[in-house]
Amino acid sequence: MLEKYVSQRDERTYLATLILSQRIGPLPSQRERTEADAMNGEAEKLSRQLVDALSKYQQIDGVAVKDVISMLTEHIRAALYRKHNNIQLHDEKMESYLRLTSPLILEFTSSTLEECGVEFPPSEIAYIAMYLTSIFEASGGEDLVPTILFVCSFGLATSVLLKSRLERLLFGCRLIGPKSLEEAKEYLQRNDVDLIIATWECSSYVNTF
Repeated sequence: MLEKYVSQRDERTYLATLILSQRIGPLPSQRERTEADAMNGEAEKLSRQLVDALSKYQQIDGVAVKDVISMLTEHIRAALYRKHNNIQLHDEKMESYLRLTSPLILEFTSSTLEECGVEFPPSEIAYIAMYLTSIFEASGGEDLVPTILFVCSFGLATSVLLKSRLERLLFGCRLIGPKSLEEAKEYLQRNDVDLIIATWECSSYVNTF
Protein backbone atom coordinates (compact mmCIF):
# COMPACT_ATOMS: atom_id res chain seq x y z
CA MET A 1 0.00 0.00 0.00
CA LEU A 2 2.86 2.39 0.72
CA GLU A 3 4.72 1.78 -2.55
CA LYS A 4 2.78 4.44 -4.47
CA TYR A 5 3.68 7.06 -1.85
CA VAL A 6 7.20 6.10 -0.66
CA SER A 7 9.88 4.94 -3.09
CA GLN A 8 12.50 3.80 -0.56
CA ARG A 9 11.91 0.24 0.69
CA ASP A 10 13.58 0.91 4.05
CA GLU A 11 11.38 3.98 4.55
CA ARG A 12 8.29 1.83 3.87
CA THR A 13 9.51 -0.73 6.38
CA TYR A 14 9.98 1.96 9.00
CA LEU A 15 6.53 3.45 8.36
CA ALA A 16 4.96 -0.02 8.41
CA THR A 17 6.46 -0.74 11.83
CA LEU A 18 5.03 2.53 13.15
CA ILE A 19 1.58 1.78 11.73
CA LEU A 20 1.55 -1.76 13.09
CA SER A 21 2.74 -0.71 16.53
CA GLN A 22 0.06 1.99 16.72
CA ARG A 23 -2.88 0.02 15.34
CA ILE A 24 -2.64 -3.68 16.14
CA GLY A 25 0.50 -4.20 18.18
CA PRO A 26 0.57 -4.90 21.92
CA LEU A 27 1.03 -2.08 24.34
CA PRO A 28 4.73 -1.17 24.56
CA SER A 29 6.59 -2.32 27.60
CA GLN A 30 8.14 0.07 30.08
CA ARG A 31 11.56 -0.66 28.55
CA GLU A 32 10.26 0.10 25.03
CA ARG A 33 8.66 3.34 26.20
CA THR A 34 11.88 4.35 27.93
CA GLU A 35 13.90 3.62 24.79
CA ALA A 36 11.44 5.59 22.64
CA ASP A 37 11.59 8.56 25.01
CA ALA A 38 15.38 8.44 24.99
CA MET A 39 15.45 8.36 21.19
CA ASN A 40 13.04 11.31 20.99
CA GLY A 41 15.22 13.26 23.39
CA GLU A 42 18.36 12.39 21.43
CA ALA A 43 16.72 13.50 18.17
CA GLU A 44 15.60 16.83 19.64
CA LYS A 45 19.05 17.45 21.13
CA LEU A 46 20.85 16.64 17.87
CA SER A 47 18.46 18.78 15.84
CA ARG A 48 19.02 21.69 18.20
CA GLN A 49 22.81 21.25 18.02
CA LEU A 50 22.76 21.30 14.21
CA VAL A 51 20.57 24.40 14.02
CA ASP A 52 22.62 26.18 16.70
CA ALA A 53 25.84 25.39 14.81
CA LEU A 54 24.28 26.69 11.59
CA SER A 55 23.19 29.90 13.34
CA LYS A 56 26.86 30.81 13.85
CA TYR A 57 27.05 31.43 10.09
CA GLN A 58 23.53 32.68 9.39
CA GLN A 59 20.96 34.20 11.73
CA ILE A 60 18.10 31.72 11.90
CA ASP A 61 14.52 32.95 11.82
CA GLY A 62 13.01 30.43 14.24
CA VAL A 63 9.42 31.36 13.40
CA ALA A 64 9.86 31.13 9.63
CA VAL A 65 11.58 27.74 9.76
CA LYS A 66 9.70 26.21 12.71
CA ASP A 67 8.03 23.57 10.53
CA VAL A 68 11.27 22.67 8.76
CA ILE A 69 13.08 22.27 12.09
CA SER A 70 10.24 20.03 13.24
CA MET A 71 10.61 17.90 10.10
CA LEU A 72 14.38 17.80 10.62
CA THR A 73 13.85 16.48 14.15
CA GLU A 74 11.43 13.82 12.90
CA HIS A 75 13.88 12.72 10.23
CA ILE A 76 16.70 12.48 12.76
CA ARG A 77 14.45 10.39 14.99
CA ALA A 78 13.78 8.06 12.06
CA ALA A 79 17.51 8.00 11.24
CA LEU A 80 18.32 7.02 14.83
CA TYR A 81 15.68 4.29 14.67
CA ARG A 82 17.21 2.93 11.47
CA LYS A 83 20.69 3.11 12.99
CA HIS A 84 19.67 1.25 16.13
CA ASN A 85 17.84 -1.41 14.10
CA ASN A 86 20.47 -1.81 11.36
CA ILE A 87 18.18 -0.51 8.61
CA GLN A 88 20.20 1.08 5.82
CA LEU A 89 18.92 4.11 3.92
CA HIS A 90 20.61 4.30 0.51
CA ASP A 91 19.87 7.06 -1.98
CA GLU A 92 22.74 7.82 -4.37
CA LYS A 93 20.65 10.39 -6.27
CA MET A 94 20.14 12.49 -3.15
CA GLU A 95 23.82 12.23 -2.25
CA SER A 96 24.87 13.34 -5.76
CA TYR A 97 22.32 16.16 -5.78
CA LEU A 98 23.54 17.59 -2.46
CA ARG A 99 27.20 17.25 -3.47
CA LEU A 100 26.38 19.32 -6.54
CA THR A 101 24.00 21.93 -5.13
CA SER A 102 25.05 22.34 -1.48
CA PRO A 103 28.57 20.94 -1.02
CA LEU A 104 29.44 23.34 1.81
CA ILE A 105 26.35 22.56 3.89
CA LEU A 106 26.82 18.85 3.18
CA GLU A 107 30.37 19.07 4.54
CA PHE A 108 29.13 21.23 7.45
CA THR A 109 26.49 18.61 8.30
CA SER A 110 28.97 15.76 8.19
CA SER A 111 31.55 17.54 10.37
CA THR A 112 28.93 18.77 12.88
CA LEU A 113 27.47 15.28 13.29
CA GLU A 114 30.99 13.97 13.84
CA GLU A 115 31.58 16.62 16.52
CA CYS A 116 28.33 15.53 18.16
CA GLY A 117 29.61 11.95 18.24
CA VAL A 118 26.96 10.61 15.84
CA GLU A 119 27.83 8.46 12.85
CA PHE A 120 25.32 8.17 10.03
CA PRO A 121 25.71 6.67 6.53
CA PRO A 122 26.14 9.13 3.60
CA SER A 123 22.48 9.03 2.52
CA GLU A 124 21.24 9.94 6.01
CA ILE A 125 23.72 12.82 6.12
CA ALA A 126 22.51 14.00 2.70
CA TYR A 127 18.87 14.09 3.83
CA ILE A 128 19.77 15.97 7.01
CA ALA A 129 21.83 18.41 4.93
CA MET A 130 18.78 18.96 2.72
CA TYR A 131 16.76 20.15 5.72
CA LEU A 132 19.60 22.39 6.88
CA THR A 133 19.88 23.86 3.39
CA SER A 134 16.18 24.75 3.52
CA ILE A 135 16.61 26.35 6.95
CA PHE A 136 19.68 28.26 5.77
CA GLU A 137 18.02 29.61 2.63
CA ALA A 138 14.72 30.42 4.33
CA SER A 139 16.64 32.51 6.85
CA GLY A 140 18.34 34.61 4.20
CA GLY A 141 21.29 32.39 3.40
CA GLU A 142 20.69 32.78 -0.32
CA ASP A 143 22.06 36.32 0.05
CA LEU A 144 25.44 34.86 0.99
CA VAL A 145 26.26 33.42 -2.43
CA PRO A 146 30.01 34.01 -3.01
CA THR A 147 31.01 36.27 -5.92
CA ILE A 148 34.13 35.17 -7.79
CA LEU A 149 35.98 37.28 -10.34
CA PHE A 150 37.66 35.32 -13.15
CA VAL A 151 40.68 37.14 -14.63
CA CYS A 152 42.24 35.51 -17.68
CA SER A 153 45.16 36.46 -19.90
CA PHE A 154 44.39 33.86 -22.56
CA GLY A 155 42.37 34.27 -25.76
CA LEU A 156 38.60 34.57 -25.74
CA ALA A 157 37.86 30.98 -26.76
CA THR A 158 40.16 29.51 -24.10
CA SER A 159 38.76 31.86 -21.46
CA VAL A 160 35.18 30.88 -22.25
CA LEU A 161 36.09 27.19 -22.01
CA LEU A 162 37.79 27.72 -18.66
CA LYS A 163 34.80 29.68 -17.39
CA SER A 164 32.37 26.89 -18.31
CA ARG A 165 34.52 24.42 -16.40
CA LEU A 166 34.77 26.72 -13.40
CA GLU A 167 30.99 27.14 -13.35
CA ARG A 168 30.62 23.37 -13.02
CA LEU A 169 33.23 23.19 -10.28
CA LEU A 170 31.88 26.23 -8.41
CA PHE A 171 28.19 25.45 -8.71
CA GLY A 172 26.18 27.81 -6.51
CA CYS A 173 28.68 30.66 -6.79
CA ARG A 174 28.33 33.82 -8.89
CA LEU A 175 31.16 33.86 -11.43
CA ILE A 176 32.08 37.20 -13.05
CA GLY A 177 34.26 37.25 -16.17
CA PRO A 178 36.39 36.34 -17.92
CA LYS A 179 37.99 39.76 -17.69
CA SER A 180 41.40 41.10 -18.61
CA LEU A 181 43.60 42.69 -15.95
CA GLU A 182 42.53 46.21 -16.93
CA GLU A 183 38.85 45.22 -17.01
CA ALA A 184 39.24 43.57 -13.60
CA LYS A 185 40.75 46.74 -12.13
CA GLU A 186 37.85 48.79 -13.46
CA TYR A 187 35.27 46.28 -12.21
CA LEU A 188 36.77 46.20 -8.71
CA GLN A 189 36.58 49.97 -8.41
CA ARG A 190 32.80 49.68 -8.42
CA ASN A 191 32.13 46.20 -7.05
CA ASP A 192 33.19 43.88 -4.24
CA VAL A 193 34.08 40.22 -4.76
CA ASP A 194 34.85 37.36 -2.40
CA LEU A 195 37.52 35.66 -4.47
CA ILE A 196 39.67 36.29 -7.55
CA ILE A 197 40.77 33.44 -9.79
CA ALA A 198 43.52 34.27 -12.29
CA THR A 199 45.15 32.13 -14.95
CA TRP A 200 48.66 33.51 -14.42
CA GLU A 201 50.95 34.47 -11.59
CA CYS A 202 49.70 37.91 -10.61
CA SER A 203 51.06 38.43 -7.11
CA SER A 204 52.80 41.57 -8.35
CA TYR A 205 49.37 42.97 -9.22
CA VAL A 206 47.71 42.19 -5.88
CA ASN A 207 48.02 45.77 -4.65
CA THR A 208 46.32 47.00 -7.81
CA PHE A 209 43.23 45.05 -6.79
